[in-house]
Amino acid sequence: MLRIKVFLYLTFIFSAAFCLSSKPGAQIRLRTDALNSAAKSLIDEVNAIGNNIQVPDQNTKWHMFHLEISQIDVKNLKIDRNQVSIITGSDNSIGLQCNSLGVAISFHYKLKLGKHGPHKSGSCDASIGGSSARIKLSIAEKNSHPLLNLLDKSANINDLKYHCRGGWISKLLNLFKHALKGFLKKEIKNFAENEIGTLIPKMTNKLLSIPIEHELHGKLNGTFVNYGLSSSPKLNNQMLNIPLIMQFWYQGHKNDNPDTVYPSPQSFPTSVPSQMFCVNIDSNLAGRSAIYAFNVSDKSTFSIGDSTFKRLSKDKQHYFDCNCVSSRCLIKDIPDLAKKCLKGKKLGIHGNVKVGGDIYVNNSGIISFADALFDFKLGNGDGQEIG
Repeated sequence: MLRIKVFLYLTFIFSAAFCLSSKPGAQIRLRTDALNSAAKSLIDEVNAIGNNIQVPDQNTKWHMFHLEISQIDVKNLKIDRNQVSIITGSDNSIGLQCNSLGVAISFHYKLKLGKHGPHKSGSCDASIGGSSARIKLSIAEKNSHPLLNLLDKSANINDLKYHCRGGWISKLLNLFKHALKGFLKKEIKNFAENEIGTLIPKMTNKLLSIPIEHELHGKLNGTFVNYGLSSSPKLNNQMLNIPLIMQFWYQGHKNDNPDTVYPSPQSFPTSVPSQMFCVNIDSNLAGRSAIYAFNVSDKSTFSIGDSTFKRLSKDKQHYFDCNCVSSRCLIKDIPDLAKKCLKGKKLGIHGNVKVGGDIYVNNSGIISFADALFDFKLGNGDGQEIG
C-alpha cells in the first residue's frame, strides 16, 4: 500500500534524467494555444507590476552634446494581451510578439557641452504608445536544465510624446520635438533591445541555478526525485514537447543502475493532444524506480517490539517477556528460545519486505500487479537480533 501511495504522490512531480536511465519517463505536450494562453496570463502579471518601475541611469552622446538621464520612473506600462502571440517554428524556435505596447516615463536630464563642459538640467514626462517588440528564442538542454538562446530581437517605437520643464534647454527640447523624435526613438529602441539582450542570459543563469534534485520529506525522507530535462524540448508550429525522466532513488543508491528498472517498450505519442495540455507518464519506468527506491530504503524494514506490546491487553503484554511465568509465554511455546532470551528483556519480531511488480496507466486508470517477499526474524524487543 505504501509503494502505491508513494507512486501516486510522485506522479505529480516533474522529474528528469539522471544516471539510472536516459529514456524519458514522462513528457509534456503543450499546444500553441496553451502557450498563447500562458503568455497572456504572463502579460497580465507584467501589467500589474508595471505601474512603478525604477530604471538605472542612462548616458548617451549626440554630436558634441552629452546627455545624462537619471531618476527614471516607468509608469502605466500597458501591453494589450489580445495583441500578444506565441509563434513556434520547425527550426525548434519560439517567438513572442507584442504588437501594442504603451508606457509613461518621467526622468531628470543633464545636458552637457562636451564631457566636462557647462551643463543645463531639467525634467521631462514622456509617453510611448502603439509600439511593438519581438523576441525569438531557441530552447535547449544543458545538464538537465533548460537553456534559452536569443536568436533575434527587435523593438519598434511609434508614437512618442514628451514635455520638458526647467529653463531654456527644456524650451528648446519642446520647440524642436519633431526634429528630436527620430533621435529619441532610436535611443529608446537601442535601450529596449539591449535590455532584451541582457535579460535572456540572466533568465538562463537563474534557470541553470535551480536545483533539479529534490529530497522528499516526512515518511519519504531519504528518497530523491530529479525533475530536470532529459533532452532538448521539441517545437513545431502546433505544439511544444518537453521530455522528462521520472525516476527516483534512495540515498546512497543513485548509481545502482538496477536491472529491474527499465522503460516501457512503447514510445510516447507524438500527435497534437486534443487538450491544450497533456502529460504522459511511463508508469513502468516511474513505478519500477519508485519500487526499487523503496526496497533498498529503511522503509522496507520494520520491528515489532516493546513499544507495540504495550498497546496489547494486559493479559497479552507479557507473552514476549524473557522471564514470562504465566501459561501463555512464547518461551514456553518454543523452549529453545529461553536459552537466547536475556532475563528482563523481551523478544521482538524484525521484518523485511521486498516489493516487485508492474504499474500500468491507461484511460481506465491505474492497474497494479504486485508481489512481495517477507522475511521475519526473532530478536530482542529493543531491535537487536538474536537468531
